[in-house]
Amino acid sequence: MIVNFIYNEDKDVKCLITKGSGSNNSPRQKTKTYEALLAYTDEIKNTEKVREFVRLYIRENNLNLEEVEVSLRRNWAMISSDFEKRAEKVFGLSIADNITAYLTITGRFPYSIEKKYFYVSAKKSNANKHNSDCK
Repeated sequence: MIVNFIYNEDKDVKCLITKGSGSNNSPRQKTKTYEALLAYTDEIKNTEKVREFVRLYIRENNLNLEEVEVSLRRNWAMISSDFEKRAEKVFGLSIADNITAYLTITGRFPYSIEKKYFYVSAKKSNANKHNSDCK
């Protein structure tokens, strides 16, 4: 399985708009990033306002998205072989596809098996950490 870690601003904006306000498991629980968006603007349907917020958030939080991409690629390379073996045992299938992992500031990480993508945190991460900011 090849995982392509990328930042796509349009995907990040869409994820924040559609998933920041709640999820299937927590329909009324807003992420901290979504709450910050609401403090920034009440024009949630205005994609350009949300885009402005996303850019400001990235700048103010000193998120180096290229560095995060490189770090995720490197960490994935260290564990991908073991992951694939374990996934094959657990699920009884081999995942030979190219998968896209989109970076997001949202704090929620949706996925689509059919469309072959999932989201990961745009914050600097370490694949070997046991705890996570992904709450």
